[in-house]
Amino acid sequence: MIAEGSAPAPVGVEYEFTVTCVDPLAPAVSVEPVTGTAAAGESVVFDGLPAGAECTVVESGAHGASEIVYSPEGGKVTIAAGQTVEVSVTNSFPWASFTLVKELAGDTASLAGVTFEVSYTYQTSADSIVTWIEVLTPGVVTEPVAVPAGTVVTVTEKAPAQAAGFQAWKPVVISGTGVTQSADGSASFTVGSSAGVAVTVTNEADAVVTPKPTDPPKPSDPPKPSDPPKKPLPNTGADLVPFAAGGALLLLAGAVLLVVRRRGEQEA
Repeated sequence: MIAEGSAPAPVGVEYEFTVTCVDPLAPAVSVEPVTGTAAAGESVVFDGLPAGAECTVVESGAHGASEIVYSPEGGKVTIAAGQTVEVSVTNSFPWASFTLVKELAGDTASLAGVTFEVSYTYQTSADSIVTWIEVLTPGVVTEPVAVPAGTVVTVTEKAPAQAAGFQAWKPVVISGTGVTQSADGSASFTVGSSAGVAVTVTNEADAVVTPKPTDPPKPSDPPKPSDPPKKPLPNTGADLVPFAAGGALLLLAGAVLLVVRRRGEQEA
């Protein structure tokens, strides 16, 4: 049986018991030990034990129990002829725990006012499965979740809505000591001690980058008009240099003649 107030027993465990007897009337005669199994809350009957024998019941393996108590004490009984003696074995299982915390990374590290939804699932017995939904706020650690030591827990995050100003969320990262993440994004771990397991669920998204506005280009100054080309002189077909030289000679000749003529007049 399982102690009241202890954690539930591990799922699907069969507890094995060994009964060893000694016949006080023939102590030298060996009595072969007998074994049997029973699940939590069930019983097993050992038949054919010698009348008057002193027997001891021992459970083989604790299966994670923190304490095993026998009644009568030590599991020791004496069996009278035609009598059935009952021995109870009580196992106390420790509680363990785990916590969840949401963390944001990258550009979303300072994002505030958002929550994320995760679920965790574990099995308490062959036909009992616990599924719970937690709403996580970044940086806030949940209260410890108590489960039997040795419990396998699976954590899954619901796909979060895209945050304003950010691109789509990157794949979630679920981490912690002993935590193994699967390809589908869920993660499983075994809560193996009362110290508990701290599980971190991390999300990250890149900020939406918009091009920065730039100043329009300044209009360039219109090009300055160039001076119109000079009109060339008409081409008469003659070289002006000889004419210019001849004109000078004529003027000189005229001057000479004038002088000569004046001299003639004076002499006349």
